[in-house]
Formats: sequence, structure tokens, C-alpha cells
Amino acid sequence: MKCEIIRNGNTIVSEMDFNVNRVRDIVARQGGDYRLVPNALTAAIHIGTIQILPVKYDMPVTTQAQRYGKPVRTVSDSLVTYSYPVEEKTEDELRNELLTQVSRIHESYDSGRMEYQGVSIAVDLEARVNAEGVLKRFERGLMSATQWNGQAVTSTDENGNEVTGPSKVAIGSTADMQALYDAVFAHLEAGFIAKEMLKAELESADAVTLATVDVNARWNEIVETL
Repeated sequence: MKCEIIRNGNTIVSEMDFNVNRVRDIVARQGGDYRLVPNALTAAIHIGTIQILPVKYDMPVTTQAQRYGKPVRTVSDSLVTYSYPVEEKTEDELRNELLTQVSRIHESYDSGRMEYQGVSIAVDLEARVNAEGVLKRFERGLMSATQWNGQAVTSTDENGNEVTGPSKVAIGSTADMQALYDAVFAHLEAGFIAKEMLKAELESADAVTLATVDVNARWNEIVETL
């Protein structure tokens, strides 16, 4: 819990995590009896002219189109409260935030995973380099079979039972490796297309749309159509 230490109306320490040893040290340096500081802060503590008050943050629920303004601090005998006013974002501010969100989603998608033949495989830069290298070895006749490591995918069958799939993809030919390579890069291309489409939508959207659009959901909708 956060607390503030006040003496004679003057704030000694503001918004600090309650640490009993640190608080006792501060109280002692202020001339108070540190032994009166309990091990936990459950309510206001008054030691002579020293007050150790819990801190409360009053933060109303905001919408996507709103943000918090500078908090207003009020002090009573039992509590310090920081009340955050709600302010409306400008249309440009909101649009820029959503565009930044799209970029973050694309970065995560671009360095994440995809499901291939029931196995979750990586599509990050290392995986792409490996896929290209392994494909070239197949093409040169240096490899004829391998297993592509991934993570097992757990699904549910028609009876509601959990079924865990394989954690490796069996590659038995150049064609198999080419198919995996193509799937990885098709996944990445879909992410790039989705990013450009969603950015175009946001750049032309009106204020009402910007205030209500679910960027993550819209991203998934676009990717599923590609």
C-alpha cells in the first residue's frame, strides 16, 4: 500500500510504498517514537505531529477516447486521495494512438507463432533464417528428412476431452520443406497486408469510429480473410 508521511501539514514523503523499516527510520529522524509504527498499514497512524496516511487513487473508468488529466490531491486526517479527472482525447491524438497499437500488434504477429499441420511453430527472424537454410540444404541434396520443432497444440474433441497434438512437423522431402517455408512467409505476408489495410481504415475513419473500434478484433477479422 502507498502512504504519505506528513508533519504539521508539510509533506515529508509522498506516495511511497509502506516499508515498516523505512517508515520507522523517517519517523525517528523526525523526532517521533518509531516504536509506535505498526508492521502493517491498515489505517492512518498519528504519532504526535506526524501523520502516516494511506494513499487512495480515485480513477474513474475511461473509454478508448478518454485519458486521465492531472490528479487533484486532497488530504484528510485519515487519507490522502488523488482524484484523476477524465479528459477527452483529440481526434488526431486518438488516431495516432490506434495507429501505434496497430504497429505493436504487427510486431507481435511478425515475431510470434503460427499453427502448421497441428503444430505451433515460430515465425520470428530466427525461424525464417532457419527455414531458408534448411530448404537450401534439401535443394542441394544435403538433407532428405528432418523434423521441424514446435510446440504441441491442445484442443478439445467432440466429447469435451483435451487432446494434445504433436510438437514436431515431419519433413520427408524438398516439397515438404518448401511447403513449410511457403506457409511461414504467407503468414508474414498476411500480417503485412493486415497492417496496411487497418492503417488505411484508421486514417480515413471519423471520430465516432475511432472512439469505438476494437483494433485487436479488427486485426483478427482481416487476417482471417486473407
